[in-house]
Amino acid sequence: MPRFNYVQLKMIEIDKWIKGEQIQRDPGKDFILNWINTNASQARFSWESSQCRKCKNWQLGGHLLKKNCPNFCEEDY
Repeated sequence: MPRFNYVQLKMIEIDKWIKGEQIQRDPGKDFILNWINTNASQARFSWESSQCRKCKNWQLGGHLLKKNCPNFCEEDY
């Protein structure tokens, strides 16, 4: 799975969990489709401008999409 897809899935899971806690139930599949329609474009833009996409530790904090990260460790290609 490409890095961004993994990160985007993690972002969806976190947001879905938060929404579920707020409404005290599973938000369902519609939440995921709505998230994609309303957030996917901005998530991609943020990913492209974050350090996470070039970091060895991207799986740990890539979903945070930080532009400046104290834990950044550039990956050797």
